[in-house]
Amino acid sequence: MQVVLRADVKGLGRKGDLAEVSDGYARNYLFPRRLAEEATMGALKKMEEVHRAEALRQQREEQAARAQADRLRDQVVTIRMKAGDQGRLFGAVTAADIAAAIKKTLGVQVDRRRLEIGDPIKHLGEVAVEVRLAADVRTSVRVLVEAEKGG
Repeated sequence: MQVVLRADVKGLGRKGDLAEVSDGYARNYLFPRRLAEEATMGALKKMEEVHRAEALRQQREEQAARAQADRLRDQVVTIRMKAGDQGRLFGAVTAADIAAAIKKTLGVQVDRRRLEIGDPIKHLGEVAVEVRLAADVRTSVRVLVEAEKGG
């Protein structure tokens, strides 16, 4: 039996996909849990509309991400922290700190989970941080960590 998935089903497919399953699996598992519906002409048309709308949404998100990447590319964000004599910070610069500094300095909202810094920054200096804005849109921002003056 052919079914149109209404939700992602592990090992079967993603929402909106057409899948071939046994009658019993469809009737006893997929249909009662509203994970799928029978592949009628109406359901197939609805599936095509969902795929088209999803593709359009992804295209818009990618365009917005590219515009944001152009604004962020090769920008320098300065973060001031307390540091010891040898350039070691009292604490660490985290992805959340960098995201807040980008928002404050450049006016661009970036989710901290999209920043790839590896381990928190624990020293003074400049570090390149990669920003994943979309699946295939990446850019980098330079983070300059300076010692606070007169603290």
